[in-house]
Amino acid sequence: MNSLRSVQRALEYEIERQTAALDAGETVVQETRHFDESTGTTSTMRTKEEAEDYRYFPEPDLVPLRPPREWIEELATSQPELPAERRSRLVDDLGVPADKVALLQSDDEDTLSAALAAGADAVAAVNWITAELRAAGRVPGDRLAELLSLIADASVSTTGARTALKHMVDTGSTAREAVDATGVAQVSDQSELEAVIDRVLAAHPDEAARLRNGEKQLFGWFMGEIRNQLPGFNPTVAADLLRSRA
Repeated sequence: MNSLRSVQRALEYEIERQTAALDAGETVVQETRHFDESTGTTSTMRTKEEAEDYRYFPEPDLVPLRPPREWIEELATSQPELPAERRSRLVDDLGVPADKVALLQSDDEDTLSAALAAGADAVAAVNWITAELRAAGRVPGDRLAELLSLIADASVSTTGARTALKHMVDTGSTAREAVDATGVAQVSDQSELEAVIDRVLAAHPDEAARLRNGEKQLFGWFMGEIRNQLPGFNPTVAADLLRSRA
């Protein structure tokens, strides 16, 4: 048959023909049939009754193969982790949500394996591979793990890490190099933040007094003033320190 339309016509004809034959108590035989394009009908070409009719003959020149059991066991134990096994391990052992694991593609497996081997948190690694790396581009798994560790220890914010990732993709740099090059490092040093906060509070005594007297809306204003003096500050640490002083 020379077109999908011909396949459809032949199937429709065969459905009707075989249904009619069965309804009449006839037996539908196993055979190859010819389709006539002009009439839209099929006709017998040759019957096929057994496997031999399809030329499935045993090969007489091949001797039976009986591999040693030790070799079979060696092959079985040396096989890499199958995708289904890896997905099950991610969900059951490492706590990654099943819907996130379902987003992984075949070319994500090597990146994820390398990231996990480098100590990355499984949930964070899967989230970044299926979201951020899709948008920015691929980086080696060990470098992704390095970037995730910088987020975890508050050396960089999630927003800053996205900027660093783009630099990593464009230049092939490490995560630390990208953070330094893009200037997105996050200041979490408590003594440095305390000095900035004390300076801001001292510069605005009236507002500081009002904040201490319960005008909580000024908290965001002070956070903005801290940001003006220290753009790369860690907002979580800074907020805790500001609350302890206000």
